[in-house]
Amino acid sequence: MGIQIRFRHVFGWPPLAWVAQCSDTEVVLAHGSRVETAQDWFAEAVWPGPFGDGGFDHTDLVFGSGGRVSQGTVTFVSSGSTLDRLVSIQVGKHAYVSNSLVALCAVLNLSVDPFSEEYCSSFRSIAAGLRQYKDLLQTTRGPLRLTYFHNLRWGGHSLDVTEKPLGNRTFGTFEEYRRFLETSLSAINRNMVDPLRRWHYLPLGTLSTGYDSSTVATLARTMGNAQVLTFHQGREGSSDSGETIAACLGLSSIVLDRTAWRQDPFSEIPFLAADAYGEEMHFVAARSCLQGRVLLTGHHGDTVWGTGDYDLTPDIVRNGPPSGLSLTEWRLWVGFIHCPVPFFGVRNIERIHRISTGEGMKPWSVGGDYDRPICRRIVEEAGVERELFGRRKNAATVKLWKRHEGFLPNESMQDYMRWIRHHVPGWLRRQMLPPSWKVPAHRLVSQLPGGWRLLSGKNATYFYSLFPWALETAKRRYMGMGSIFN
Repeated sequence: MGIQIRFRHVFGWPPLAWVAQCSDTEVVLAHGSRVETAQDWFAEAVWPGPFGDGGFDHTDLVFGSGGRVSQGTVTFVSSGSTLDRLVSIQVGKHAYVSNSLVALCAVLNLSVDPFSEEYCSSFRSIAAGLRQYKDLLQTTRGPLRLTYFHNLRWGGHSLDVTEKPLGNRTFGTFEEYRRFLETSLSAINRNMVDPLRRWHYLPLGTLSTGYDSSTVATLARTMGNAQVLTFHQGREGSSDSGETIAACLGLSSIVLDRTAWRQDPFSEIPFLAADAYGEEMHFVAARSCLQGRVLLTGHHGDTVWGTGDYDLTPDIVRNGPPSGLSLTEWRLWVGFIHCPVPFFGVRNIERIHRISTGEGMKPWSVGGDYDRPICRRIVEEAGVERELFGRRKNAATVKLWKRHEGFLPNESMQDYMRWIRHHVPGWLRRQMLPPSWKVPAHRLVSQLPGGWRLLSGKNATYFYSLFPWALETAKRRYMGMGSIFN
């Protein structure tokens, strides 16, 4: 009979979270309400193929995650980007796989070392590519394995990493590449609204004054997207609103405040528990707009669409930090799928770069460090004037370690400080100073409008211990679920 899947809907779980317990005869899947299930597969994903076929394991253009039984094995499928991942661990005779680090730690009662300050660099290592990142996270019951982009295959005894299909793509010209992007988006849209789905999805774009989101918003019109999220200010205080560009493209704008997360107690937790940085927590302002959406972003466009001297191997090396990764837990809680369009055909980056730097793209090249001819051509040919976008880099992301961000809001900071005080003896046993001892008391101003302020650049002192606190706090979302596999 081979391996079979047995489904167990867990009421109260985040809608898109799942954890699979694998044995030699079956996979027991605990899952949230919006995970789609069929006899031999499950998914919280979109891909360019008929939904009823469940063929998300046959493409690298898949966003979300899932699992499928075939020929006596189960293939667990990760997103076709490095902004989501699979998390797995072997405990006794069972292997466990999940699309959520938090869920797996809660179900198995796993904790991480509260005294380590290596989490930020460890999670950020995925920017170095699929061959270089740190794939193990030590826990109280052994190491968790993080699997980005690739899939995992369970044959009854071990979880083995398998590569996604590469896809036969030749796009040697701008026209071929653009057609590939547009036809892929259209095919994904058909999957999103397939009548066999229990839960349909609608697209939702993002738009700033930069290159990448403008390009994605332009392309996404081919799949019927007519609405974009935009933040009226970037983190430096200057305008980053895409409203003018949206009007040129015939799109409506949902204008958001990037600081709204500060008014929602503990809203930063799932972001910090995802990658220790939490830079995308400004998306909290869009929460009411996101359930049942496929969020189309331009993450990784700086490398894929840039003209710099970048790594052009299929290893998905990013030029800069892995922005977008901190959405991976929060999106499961809200119920949306993250689709970063620059990852379409990302392993063919050498061909894309050749198009960008080719002679035919010179009219759309403005030179300098901030130059993306593919983006400029796509957006300008849609009727957006040159001076409206791609003039300088701006961003709405939140950098908690920066003094001007104000660190955590009051309630979160109070809880975090209680957590630190509880662990002070452990730091001392290791002959380490607790974060609170590294900042002189007179430099800590406790209650100012808008939250706590750590002066003189001391935010970083507290920042590097945030992940273990956030993980333990996030696990409460799943607490009481540890017996679901009994």
